[in-house]
Amino acid sequence: MDLLKTTIVNVFWENTIKVADNTLAKFWKNGSWQEMTWKEYGDTIRKLCSALLELRIEKGDNICIMSNTRVEWGMIDLAILSVGGVTGCIYPTLLGKDASYIINDMRAKIVFVETKAQMTEIISRKQSMPQLEKVIVIEGLNEPNSRCVSLESFVEIGKETMENHQRTILDRIKDLKQDDRATVVYTSGTTGTPKGAVHNHRSIIYTASNNVYPFKPGMTDLSYLPMSHVFERFGGFFGTIFRGDITIGYFRGDMKGLLQDFQEIKPHVNRTAPRLLEKIYSAVKAIVATKSETEQKAFQQALDLADKVRVEEELLGQQCSVITRETFEGAMAFKPFEKIYQMLGGNMTFFYGGGASVPKEVTEFFFSIGIPVYELYGTSETIGTVTNYPGKVKPGTIGVPFPMVDWPGEPGLTRLSPQGEIENKGPNLLVEYLNKPSETVKSFSKDGWYKTGDLGVMDEDGFITITGRKKDIIVTSGGKNIAPQKIEDVIKESGYFSQVLVYGDNRKYLVALLTLDPMAIFSLAHELKIEIAGMQTEEVIYAKVANDTKTEDFVRDIIHEKNKQLFKQEQIVNYILLDRDLKLELDEITPTMKLKKKNVIAKFRTQLDDLYK
Repeated sequence: MDLLKTTIVNVFWENTIKVADNTLAKFWKNGSWQEMTWKEYGDTIRKLCSALLELRIEKGDNICIMSNTRVEWGMIDLAILSVGGVTGCIYPTLLGKDASYIINDMRAKIVFVETKAQMTEIISRKQSMPQLEKVIVIEGLNEPNSRCVSLESFVEIGKETMENHQRTILDRIKDLKQDDRATVVYTSGTTGTPKGAVHNHRSIIYTASNNVYPFKPGMTDLSYLPMSHVFERFGGFFGTIFRGDITIGYFRGDMKGLLQDFQEIKPHVNRTAPRLLEKIYSAVKAIVATKSETEQKAFQQALDLADKVRVEEELLGQQCSVITRETFEGAMAFKPFEKIYQMLGGNMTFFYGGGASVPKEVTEFFFSIGIPVYELYGTSETIGTVTNYPGKVKPGTIGVPFPMVDWPGEPGLTRLSPQGEIENKGPNLLVEYLNKPSETVKSFSKDGWYKTGDLGVMDEDGFITITGRKKDIIVTSGGKNIAPQKIEDVIKESGYFSQVLVYGDNRKYLVALLTLDPMAIFSLAHELKIEIAGMQTEEVIYAKVANDTKTEDFVRDIIHEKNKQLFKQEQIVNYILLDRDLKLELDEITPTMKLKKKNVIAKFRTQLDDLYK
């Protein structure tokens, strides 16, 4: 295979012949788990290609997808790419005004949506989107009209018209070049209007082919992160298509049931956001806290032994004694972590993830129990640039620049500018920001390096640690420049907080806004002996625990202890603990759970300013 000439579309269609009868996807439908082979997957995509051509889709036309991660997402995506179209990604949780902004920004003719509710929202804004011709609904549409059709009916149209378009489909696939535009991925909009990062086919094939993680044939990969972001799509879906020897298991669509999906799909690997790892870590701590004193002590002893061997010795090179290793091996024979393995399905081999920093103690916990976590870094504009990987791991860092394995051309490169900004160059970079030429120019240095806006430091071994966002730097009234992310991460390491916002621009000292982690609420209530029996909703329980004086004392103690890890100018002097978590629908966080700091500060500025009185 000539990696400098092929596309992910070519690879996919070749695999539908090479491994036609192997299982590509496992998914939940009609009350049970279903499986689909490569051949079956390809047959549906051919019909989708035919239906798109029936709508007179030309090469370079833009088509949007607004859906949760599910088996149909990838089918629609590959159909769009196969006919030479450009896939636009819309987070399924976006508000109507934000979705219509993206549709207009792309001048999309067709939009695939997941639900009838999304269809209704988009149709209600049709006047502001004159170019939009058709909305195709993946599920729940029983009454189609001239503007809207169900995906099932759309596939049927493709089946009926296949003979008319078969030659054109083959020609479009053959005509694809790596320089052709493939997709527009929108930034999460933490600092304002989302920007559309345009990627070509080279960016996809480079990322999909550059795998440094310990995948093995026959593994199952659990997919739950949004396909509308580069990580799940480029690193996960397209990576699976390129490898051709593992199965994607799709979650059922409800994050509250994700652990059940783990137990039923029994995956070997999972791409994840730090929040899931933190929740599992918090859940284990909560379960252990309910056990007898003897059981708690036995678990902690096993964990301490595992930490000495798997983290201190195997990861960090600090040799332990022969007695310690022999004791560890004897303890592991009793499988002290077996219940954790079973909670995750029993087969988990490793996690890899990014999107935010993973607390060091969480990473070390998973290494200790024998399920490595390989933290990585990338952005919507530059995919897969820095990572930890087998043989190169340092908890608390985002890793080292990606090693090049098989790519024969110019590799992706990473450097730190003299000011400490992470910069990237290579085939995994965006082509431009859609319709934003001045933003594109501003984002590149004079010598062609993309400026990520993220600040970092590199240690003597080449490992990079994120220290903050360039735009987030706080300058105190005393002239101290402080990166809030480091402080926020230190506080979040406790495992009790879902969001931490540090505040103090032009002020004498720093304060913080905190929200409790909903997953930690019940264990916290148990630990602090706060009575929650009989309360009907999670929101009520959350408010009860957050407002209790015992929680106030508990949080104060955490802040006091965490301040000891910080320089004096970084320490938190005062804080607000909200009686609810921050919400996407209130425009306080992004679909990827990142803080919209401007919005949150504007909403709670009075309370934050009152902390200085």
